[in-house]
Amino acid sequence: MPNFTANANTFTVAGKPVAADVLEDTQALAASGAITIISGVVRLTTGLIAATLQVPYYTGQRLTIVSEFAAQHTITTLAPGYNGVGTALVLTMSPLIGDSIRLESADGAWYVVKGSANAPSGTGQPQVLAANGAITIKNGSVQLTKGSIGAYTIAAPTALVDDGLTLYINSTTAFAHVITSGVDGFNAKGSSGTATFSGTLPNSFVIQAYNGHWYQMGTNLGVTIA
Repeated sequence: MPNFTANANTFTVAGKPVAADVLEDTQALAASGAITIISGVVRLTTGLIAATLQVPYYTGQRLTIVSEFAAQHTITTLAPGYNGVGTALVLTMSPLIGDSIRLESADGAWYVVKGSANAPSGTGQPQVLAANGAITIKNGSVQLTKGSIGAYTIAAPTALVDDGLTLYINSTTAFAHVITSGVDGFNAKGSSGTATFSGTLPNSFVIQAYNGHWYQMGTNLGVTIA
């Protein structure tokens, strides 16, 4: 049996601090700044918030971060990074009210239980692009509705943090829309790449995030990846 040493809301197991319970703390952030609670709910209530999150000291801390304003808030931590990945220091939320991130701590790192923009595929509010612009969600459906050729961009996903997130991208108009992944390309190309629609209907394709790349998955209807 391990020896347990009680200390306020923590105990130690084999000399390591462990949270004894989940504190029901809350914090509202109406401007950029530090997340100061160690467990509970953080509410991002306005604007475009850049929040910082300290490295956890206890194992078993749990944080839920909820957006109450449609903006791409960022949550930045320090090494060892999210999921213990040194390059995964920033989480970017989807610009949708109700987007949330759930984190749990273990051995000095925050682990993503629920990542950004990750309502189950096909159940969340789609992003509709009626003009040129950026695809900002990382999970769900994207509808391209521009009445002429559209030029869209998409950023590479974050390794580990975004793994498994899936985008269903569909054109509702018969134009040769182009989606550009400017840094990474598609299918781990490693440079700028494009997905070009044929200009007929139906046109659609599916991509899924894995290890920092968007990979084409399943059926591709009239979309050329280059």
